[in-house]
Amino acid sequence: MGTDIWLYIEYKDDKGKWVLDEDQKCPNNCDEYDKDDEEVDCPKCCYDGYIEHDIMRSYLLFSILANVRNDYGLNPISAPRGIPENASEEYIKIANNDPDNHSHSYHTLKQLKEYDEKYDGEEGYEYLKKYLSPIDNFLEELARKYGGDDNVRIVFFFDN
Repeated sequence: MGTDIWLYIEYKDDKGKWVLDEDQKCPNNCDEYDKDDEEVDCPKCCYDGYIEHDIMRSYLLFSILANVRNDYGLNPISAPRGIPENASEEYIKIANNDPDNHSHSYHTLKQLKEYDEKYDGEEGYEYLKKYLSPIDNFLEELARKYGGDDNVRIVFFFDN
């Protein structure tokens, strides 16, 4: 049995409240369940009407993000820090959807950049860039739009 990551992006709105990025909402406007609470098979959705970012299963990345499946001796950004106290309501619902979800954590874009700068060029640490590269430009764009690297973060958890 393998471990997978479920990763979402939040930003701080103009009132200082963390918000789950709207671009992650299902374009079919579903919430994965119909009015009779029957599961709906929506090809766009992964969790509660939100599309999670497609981050490949990489235990090297998991090791760096939260010390999960770290058989490599890599220095993690931090141990799992839990669901942020100020997380968006949408993310809290997603994160608490399944009892198998574990090792909840989060990092701001600033924290990711600081870590990348600290370990740049060291063997094994290139996986942070490699596996997060599909969302790098998106994170940078949100940071410009919402006032900087401290106002954008990834929130994530794992399941088995």
